[in-house]
Amino acid sequence: MGCYNGCNKRKGTQTGTRAVVLKFRRKNLDYSIENSAYIESHVMKDESECIKHMVSDICQSGNRDHVTRLLAVIHAGVIEKLYPFTKREVVEEVIDDNLWEPPEYVITIHVPVTFSQTSCHLLSRLIHEYMVYQVLYDWLKMTDREKTVDAQHWLEKAEAVAKKIDKVKNYRRGTLERPMHPF
Repeated sequence: MGCYNGCNKRKGTQTGTRAVVLKFRRKNLDYSIENSAYIESHVMKDESECIKHMVSDICQSGNRDHVTRLLAVIHAGVIEKLYPFTKREVVEEVIDDNLWEPPEYVITIHVPVTFSQTSCHLLSRLIHEYMVYQVLYDWLKMTDREKTVDAQHWLEKAEAVAKKIDKVKNYRRGTLERPMHPF
């Protein structure tokens, strides 16, 4: 029998890594952000119509640049959070602070071949939610300064998702080998 996909004959396990590309389309992020902000603005109590309007207009033309900068920072933070899977050698490059709105935010992770495809899908969904929640937290903190309860709610949601991302990142990566004898 021959080995395939990096199979280790002695242990019967696979070795090596695979690249998985996670793409987060800006239009999908905008939709989730706008949808949540719209709902948030309509359930706000004791707020002026001006504040409610500011909250619901999060992705409109004048506010879009702020959301773009936020998403850039959050995207870079997620890449750093996934460091064991995203680490790359430093290359000579020029990094500037130009405002650029990419059509999609891309994260390439290198996972062990034993890493589950379902875990990659879960990771993708969690990262999407994390990015949305972080933007909403910052936006609400900025637009409704006197009442930070709503903003705090989104921060707590983002932190809960961040913990789930860490949990998925640290899932067992190898096959579980049980001993033949219970003792």
